[in-house]
Amino acid sequence: VYRLHERLVSIRTEYNLRLKSGAPVTAVTAVSVASGQRRPEPDEAPLRYLQELLAWVEENQRRVASAEWGADLPTVETHLGAHRGLHSAIEEAVGRGTDVWAGGCRTWGVRVGMRVWGDDCVGRGCSCSPPKPPQNSSKSRLRHLESLHGFVSAATKELLWLSEREEEEVAFDWSHHNPAMAAKKESYS
Repeated sequence: VYRLHERLVSIRTEYNLRLKSGAPVTAVTAVSVASGQRRPEPDEAPLRYLQELLAWVEENQRRVASAEWGADLPTVETHLGAHRGLHSAIEEAVGRGTDVWAGGCRTWGVRVGMRVWGDDCVGRGCSCSPPKPPQNSSKSRLRHLESLHGFVSAATKELLWLSEREEEEVAFDWSHHNPAMAAKKESYS
């Protein structure tokens, strides 16, 4: 199943690349006699991995951009926990992608002509510097969620304190006959 999935992703990626470049689209019929599958060239595996990684990153960037923030403390905590997991996965994927990019750039030379994390790498103009990291939006969302969590936590504590004080104030004897009335007035002034 895994090999079939890899083959499907490879064929789809190759088709999309040819479609975008304007090259005629032909069916891939290269079949290995031993395994019944098309054997990828040594240079294809890192390129395909980068393309799959790029698609994964773009999908997660769309998810980050359209994610909700939360209206109460439990919801904000849920979103924060989920995003921390996603953010660590993005950072790990970017690290692997940068390593593959660095190794592949030496191998592919000027044949690399693909879109990398928002930048167009056009043949001869391709430099071997790693692509710009895509985790900026993820870091920004993480910082905003942590800030929102701090604010909502503080607001929740204040509301709980106010609720406790309200019960105390409602139960307090506000009549002039209460000997503690002078101290209460003093505390409010």
